[in-house]
Amino acid sequence: MSVSPTVQAKRVGREFKQYLPWRVQRALSPSFYVEFATKALFRKVLSTRPLQTGDGTVEVLSLLDRRNLENYLIAIKSLLLHSPVPLAVTVLSDGTLGNQDRELLLEHIRGIRVLEKKDINIPSAYAEAIAAWCKGYPHLAKLMYLPFASRKPLLLFIDSDITFRCPLCPSFFSLPAGVAATFNCDHDHRLYDPKFHYVERYASERDINLISNLNCGLMLWDAARLSPLECLGFLQYLLELDGYLHPVAEQDAWSLLASQVRALPLPDEYLVLSNWDKNDAEHRRSAITMHYVSGERYRRLDYLRDGSRTIRLLHRAPATDGFRGVPDGEGQQQANRAT
Repeated sequence: MSVSPTVQAKRVGREFKQYLPWRVQRALSPSFYVEFATKALFRKVLSTRPLQTGDGTVEVLSLLDRRNLENYLIAIKSLLLHSPVPLAVTVLSDGTLGNQDRELLLEHIRGIRVLEKKDINIPSAYAEAIAAWCKGYPHLAKLMYLPFASRKPLLLFIDSDITFRCPLCPSFFSLPAGVAATFNCDHDHRLYDPKFHYVERYASERDINLISNLNCGLMLWDAARLSPLECLGFLQYLLELDGYLHPVAEQDAWSLLASQVRALPLPDEYLVLSNWDKNDAEHRRSAITMHYVSGERYRRLDYLRDGSRTIRLLHRAPATDGFRGVPDGEGQQQANRAT
């Protein structure tokens, strides 16, 4: 079977590219320029008006690093713009936020709490081990510190790479009777994640029916049903088996916690782009929220467009207040589908 000259040229190009220095390879990738344009546009969020937090039953919790400060402002402001209920907001620094970053957050999100790990009281019997683990694996602080910083009965965990794209239903901010958590649906970790068999084995030995498609980037938890210390045994188990905590050990720990309570997946419209079966043009177009995981963030122009849309809305929003606009036709349809 003959191969067209175009296909041959692409194949030769791919083979040649792998021998180039990494920086050159990156410069030849379209995602390099999408990332550059996105970061340049996202800096404009610093010129938008502040929004006000609230004092309702829901607290928004995030672990934040300095590199994603502007991404986070897009995320949290898009949430405040589209929320029909008042939201308390708390950020935990991963250790990289400086005084200027803190001042920016306080300026843009009126009423936000910006915490360091030293500001959070965790049970003293476990404090030393937790501090050591989080020093080596900073992302674990979302699991091991943030729940202890909560003040509200409902905890909404969001990552900095999420955008909220249309008005949200009040039901998104509540849990049905008997339900302890709702979560973003990811791909099946049993099929794609090479370390997931560790948590599978751990759960099997304890007769836990493990949830295998949880993504911890967007979750709503009943604070009274969330017990992060129950994961300490699993994390120690990983260290003994593998010698280190792999990059998604924290997410596996969240899966373990959610599997021991009644937890429900969010609808497909709450989209995470590593859910490969749902990452298509139709689902991206109808998404209420979009979680731009690192591998997908700059593959297309969606993230740039969502950020640009949020910035335009912010310029129209009243100062120091959340936006309570009437959804347009498309936004209303998306909101209805989430109920």
